[in-house]
Amino acid sequence: MKNFTIALLTAASLATTCYAETVTLKGAEYQITTLQDRELGPGVRYTRIRIPEYPLNVNILRIDASNPYNSIETTQASDKLYGTEALVNAAKRQTSTGHVALAGANANFWCVNGQPPFSDELVGLTYNGNLRNGKIISETNMHADQWNGGYKHTGIVGITPEGSVHSGNYFSWAGYINSTATGELEIYTVNKTVRDNEVNIYNSYYPTNRPFKCVDTYTDNGTTHFKIVPKCATEVYLNIEEGQKWNAGGKDITFTVAKVVQNAGAGTLANYDLAIVGRGDKREALNRLNPGDKVTLRYGWSDKSGKLIEFDNLVGGNAQVMNAGTLTKYNTSETYNSQVYSRTGYGTDDEGRYLYIIVIDKSTDPRYGTSAGCSTTEMCAIAQHYGCTYMTNFDAGGSAEMLVGNAIVNKTTEASPRAVANGMIIYSIAPEDNEITRLEFADYNLKAPVYGTYTPRIIGYNKYDAVVSDDVQGIVLSCDPNVGTCNGNVFSAGGIGMVAPLTASLGSIYVSKDITIVDTQMALRIKPILIDSHREYPVEASAEIDGNTYTYNPAGIIWTVADPSVAFIDANGVLHGLKDGTTDITATIGRFSDTTPVTVEIAKKPYYDFCSWADWKAKGTAGIVNAAGKTALSISDNGTINFTYKTPRDPYMYIARDITFYSLPDEISFDFTSSIPVSKVVVDARTRLHSRTNNISITAKDSESFAAEKTHHVTLPWDAIGDKDDLITYPVSMHQIRFVFVKDAANKGDQTVQVSDVKATYKYYDGIADVATTNAATLSVWPNPVSGTTFTVRANAPMASVSIYSLGGTLVSKTPANGESVMQVATPATAGVYIVAAKCLDGAKICTKLMAK
Repeated sequence: MKNFTIALLTAASLATTCYAETVTLKGAEYQITTLQDRELGPGVRYTRIRIPEYPLNVNILRIDASNPYNSIETTQASDKLYGTEALVNAAKRQTSTGHVALAGANANFWCVNGQPPFSDELVGLTYNGNLRNGKIISETNMHADQWNGGYKHTGIVGITPEGSVHSGNYFSWAGYINSTATGELEIYTVNKTVRDNEVNIYNSYYPTNRPFKCVDTYTDNGTTHFKIVPKCATEVYLNIEEGQKWNAGGKDITFTVAKVVQNAGAGTLANYDLAIVGRGDKREALNRLNPGDKVTLRYGWSDKSGKLIEFDNLVGGNAQVMNAGTLTKYNTSETYNSQVYSRTGYGTDDEGRYLYIIVIDKSTDPRYGTSAGCSTTEMCAIAQHYGCTYMTNFDAGGSAEMLVGNAIVNKTTEASPRAVANGMIIYSIAPEDNEITRLEFADYNLKAPVYGTYTPRIIGYNKYDAVVSDDVQGIVLSCDPNVGTCNGNVFSAGGIGMVAPLTASLGSIYVSKDITIVDTQMALRIKPILIDSHREYPVEASAEIDGNTYTYNPAGIIWTVADPSVAFIDANGVLHGLKDGTTDITATIGRFSDTTPVTVEIAKKPYYDFCSWADWKAKGTAGIVNAAGKTALSISDNGTINFTYKTPRDPYMYIARDITFYSLPDEISFDFTSSIPVSKVVVDARTRLHSRTNNISITAKDSESFAAEKTHHVTLPWDAIGDKDDLITYPVSMHQIRFVFVKDAANKGDQTVQVSDVKATYKYYDGIADVATTNAATLSVWPNPVSGTTFTVRANAPMASVSIYSLGGTLVSKTPANGESVMQVATPATAGVYIVAAKCLDGAKICTKLMAK
């Protein structure tokens, strides 16, 4: 979600805008909430929706395939079959100047273990058609290796060179080689196996060092399997003729024979452009070829009527689930489609102008919430809502993923996005042009609380609709005076809830969009708050509007403190601790308020130690025992633990005590000495955000282990505990210190570990740092708090000077006293808490605290 900063002065009521857009799923009408909707580049629009009542998280791409400045291309994992690649890596690999990846998704199902006979030899193969830039990767099989019911069942989605999109079943594939010596021979498979009496081809998408696969089939317990057949084929190796181009339009591609190998079948492609492998009578035909002969190759897909459709890029799914807006029987006849699942679908509209890609989650997104998943029937209904009328179902489960920019934007079913066999990626191929000609708000819904401020992010496009900047600088906002006011790129809402246009301009270019002024509940970020008298904390309040987090300027909030003697909040909304105790603070914004306890703890001395060893317990692992052979160990009054090291599998012992450190310590540390080397020390240190075990491993800085018979000082690293400067970290607690010994048979026998100086150290104690004080004299100031330009200082002894320090110890001012015991001193210009320190003529130093408003 996005975070916005708000300076809120008051509030008015307005209910959150409702969305009228709905979709019918399973006979019920569901509201659609559009979260994002923007153009990624030339002809490429990305939309994220949520159907909260179902619930579903849905990502949709709509690509105008006729736009000359985008390119829709199949991506094959690392440009080889039989492997996988993360879509993010594929997009990065294939991005270059003038060819910039915008978005994409996974595509074909691929062969995995447990899918015989294919998995016997072809794990990683993409099932169904797979074509990249005219070059065949895998065919839609029309012979013995048909998959999932064959071409009448399975669907393909392809893009023609003219930018027309096709989605449908009944797309048959055919391929042929031809030469004077062989005549015309039909191709049975591409980059797969070769059965008896087949001719098959291998090209650069087949791994160069992978043997060709000549197979026969056999049955074992009713299951068909492949077995390799050696020396049964003729292999012909060819190179493409200069000027020839791979195409799937049935046009001849000419090759020259480089070599012919007989009685083979397990060769490798190496650096050749094409290999033809034939068995049976096809083998005899290939034997007639000689080096230097010319061979032509042609292939392509034809629609149901038999018309050859030339495709540049094509992917294939498991079933065609919608044709001409009508659901096919395969939505319910096939379990994979009818079950509740994550989904990836590709499709097009009636005209074949737009490519639709839809990805639906079956997971819990940390930002958008739970998505239940759905069947292909619901997927088609959602896609049809946006104009899609033909749809092919593709691989889902952990493979269902959508790429936008350089990231997967949906929440997959796995911890991290899965590498996939192939997919489609859409690129901007627009000429380089940095002139902005069009603006668009990045946010789909523009909202701000009453009397709040909002700084929108504006996207700038060039004349090709390519993104020039996704955060245009120099934007000037404007609006109707009844809505609010604008200052540069900052909009300040008025006090009345309404919906009205907000306009963003860059010179003569502008865009307008409605903004909704709303009222919403606010909440304090940290509850409860622990603070000392040194730390100054601008109290953080935030609100949620449609999942977006808005933070408020604390200076614009009305603050109330129940006991101002314990703590106070200055005019800037900054909290200051004054004395030990607990009070409540309340934030009020319009009709909304929130309250939290504030506890002030001021360290009374520079450190607190925790070496009362009677409060600790010690224990060893198996093989670290006491004299009686038990793992319970004792701790002496000086922190020494005696134990016998036998043959432990995991050699460690620990001391434990539940300690909640007072106030806000600057350092937590301890010393130890061990009679045997210690590989690491593990400390369980917890915070408000880590209320369960939070083990921090600490190793020796300059060696592999903490040396024996030496005293080591260990300081807990704050970066492993939490953010030291964020009050949400506190209170900090410690529960266990574990000593993990170097595993060594030489350690056998009686050993000791002595622990000392377990302590929390405070740079600021009694609220003062670097300001000396004595108890020989007293000092008072009034009024306190002070809001005027001066205040009175009174001491019970003649003063030489009066100095004012910040709580950080910085000198703010120094005024000569000339022996006076009562005098007027100028109030610090900035509101806050200060230390007033007087130096007496007798050398005594006395101090107190002042609050300036």
